[in-house]
Amino acid sequence: MLPMIHSERRKLTTIRSPWLLLAAGPLVVIAGVTGLVMALDQAAMSASPQPLQQWAGGLVLLGYAAAFSAAAVVVTLKRDVT
Repeated sequence: MLPMIHSERRKLTTIRSPWLLLAAGPLVVIAGVTGLVMALDQAAMSASPQPLQQWAGGLVLLGYAAAFSAAAVVVTLKRDVT
C-alpha cells in the first residue's frame, strides 16, 4: 500500500496541470468578488448596473466551454504517447 501512495504523490509533484487548475479557481473567485465590490461602490454613486441579458450570458458560458475544450484538446494531444 505504501508504494502506491508514494507513486500517486510523485505523480502530483511532477504534473503541474492539476495544481494550476486548483489555483485558478480561487483566483477567478477573487477576481469576481473584486469586480462585484467595485460594481457595488459604483452603484452607490450612480444607478445600479444591469445584469447581462440571457443570450449574452449564454455566449459567455459558450466561450468558457470553448476555451476549456480547446485547452483539453491541446493537453491531450501533447501528452498522447501513440
